[in-house]
Amino acid sequence: MKFRSDINGLRGWAVILVLFFHYELLNFYGGFVGVDIFFVISGFLMTYIISNSYEAKRFTISNFYSRRAKRIIPALIMLIIFVLIVGFIILPPNELLQLAKHAGSSALFLSNFTYMDEAGYFDTISSNKWLLHTWSLSVEWQFYLIYPLILKIVYAIAPRHKKIVWLLIFHILAFLSLYYFSIKSSAIKEEFGFFMLPARAWELIVGSIAFYVLNLKIFKSKIKFISDICILLLILSSLLISDAYRWPSSYTLIPVFLTFLIIINNADNSLLLGNKVLQFFGNISYSLYLWHWPIFVALNFFFLDTFLWKLIGILISIVLAFISYNFIELKFNKFKVSRLLNILLVALIILVSLISYKISQSSGYSWRFNEDVLMASNEANNKYDLQRSKNCIKDEVFEFKVCTFGNYNKEGLILYGDSHASSIISALSESTNTNIIYFINQCPIIFDSKLKSKTSSKKCAIFHNQFKEYIKIKNDLPILIVSRFAAQLYGPNESKTKNYGLIYNTIYADELDLDDEELYLKRLNKTFCEISDNSSLYVMEPIPEIGFDVPSRLSRKIFLNKSTKIGTSLNTYTKRNQNILREIEKTKNYCNVKVLKTTDHLCIDNFCNANEGAQPLYFDDDHLSETGNKKLIRLFKEIELNFQN
Repeated sequence: MKFRSDINGLRGWAVILVLFFHYELLNFYGGFVGVDIFFVISGFLMTYIISNSYEAKRFTISNFYSRRAKRIIPALIMLIIFVLIVGFIILPPNELLQLAKHAGSSALFLSNFTYMDEAGYFDTISSNKWLLHTWSLSVEWQFYLIYPLILKIVYAIAPRHKKIVWLLIFHILAFLSLYYFSIKSSAIKEEFGFFMLPARAWELIVGSIAFYVLNLKIFKSKIKFISDICILLLILSSLLISDAYRWPSSYTLIPVFLTFLIIINNADNSLLLGNKVLQFFGNISYSLYLWHWPIFVALNFFFLDTFLWKLIGILISIVLAFISYNFIELKFNKFKVSRLLNILLVALIILVSLISYKISQSSGYSWRFNEDVLMASNEANNKYDLQRSKNCIKDEVFEFKVCTFGNYNKEGLILYGDSHASSIISALSESTNTNIIYFINQCPIIFDSKLKSKTSSKKCAIFHNQFKEYIKIKNDLPILIVSRFAAQLYGPNESKTKNYGLIYNTIYADELDLDDEELYLKRLNKTFCEISDNSSLYVMEPIPEIGFDVPSRLSRKIFLNKSTKIGTSLNTYTKRNQNILREIEKTKNYCNVKVLKTTDHLCIDNFCNANEGAQPLYFDDDHLSETGNKKLIRLFKEIELNFQN
């Protein structure tokens, strides 16, 4: 295939859109479609390389892998090494350990698995992850490993006289199947849909279909303005689509189909694809994609988030990409595929993996920082881990495991809630001088419901039933409810995830006209009243959510000698929780629910502090640490006074 300037220009647009999205410029909130464009282009080019080699009877799997490795690995490894060096200089121990983990998985092209298990792609906290963008390279590499093997089988069984037609039909069927799987899996687990190859493969397959459409000469346009119109529509889509959309979804068809049209239109030198600027960006697109994100993370690290600094960051990214393209990409592309080259590339991967592993097995080389930076950073680990194997024992009466926290001689109360409940349990036990019976799970406290965002929510019915069975018999023990209500109703404030809200087992006739918020509040009220019918019930107002990782933010501020006052305003807290707080207050009157005022102990002068000097009060963005939860001991004394004998 001769050099196609339209595809090179398309690469240029793809990386520009991603750049504008990540740097939050000019309202390109949907600029992440650039990654989808890259996927379609990759599918097309891989199919071209493999199919033409097959037809020429010179295709070998090993040669294909070697050529892909030569194209991708050198620039990637150089970036990872650079980031590790920078990280060693500036990152506190916990963040360096996280970077080492990410570096190892990126070098092995497994980072999409790593990031799927961590915070979502659109999370605010993700701006601290220096190699987050490598997830797409991992997806592509996994496709490179699997696709030629599948294509080899299809080539072997397809009839010789209609081979291309059969291959086109196979890819269309593969597209339909994989697209259906993608939509379903994304709805069940958003992170899987975004990061994993099975949910993204259909986009690459669309590129494959484009190759066979061209090969069969089904579409013979080559009209320049068609490609220009498609580019304009891609730009428009990146302005209209935003990270409020679940991705991938049916909307993903828009950039994928527009990219498909540009490829099959095959119009070189169109105005918006063939000009020198786009050709330049197309040439450096891979290196620019590699470098732009770490530069953006570095700006965030140093709190350089103004428009001017973003422009400077983009300029630095372009310069580094130009150097990487000319002195790494082009240099390695000149090398012939050989055993020596393969050994060198494998050695680079092994080297980075070993360095990453060595760092990850260390304590983070804490000698690099002063005590205040370390105190702030280490608070990320200052949380109590409820060891269910140790704390939960099978009870003969209830026929399920009852979980108990504490080393006292008596049971004091029952704690019911989610991870926010587990974050305060040690302070609760210390305050009451009793053992705490706890029912804590990744489930809403509302009966007959489950979270959309948690796969473990399938067990919520069992969890709720066990709790209700237990409190019917143990009705002499007070109950305390602690939950992150707002995240269930509105989504977590540190994230832009779309996968939040509750699923109810049954919707009753008088609830059919209620919106999500009204239904949630009504069921919340109903659950409180049902529990308080038999037991003394306390509900703790929500813990203030800070919206960013507190230990990380504070340690950086100390390191850079910046002001250490961090937290959230009481007004912001009240605005986010006002309807929930109002509903909790309502239950005081007619359900005899006692309310614990959290903000009286965590907020001073209309500000909810996330730290005291160099000491964080949270171990992440919304969970109190073992230091922070001690601020609530006086609050929990109110419970002690009500059930003392």
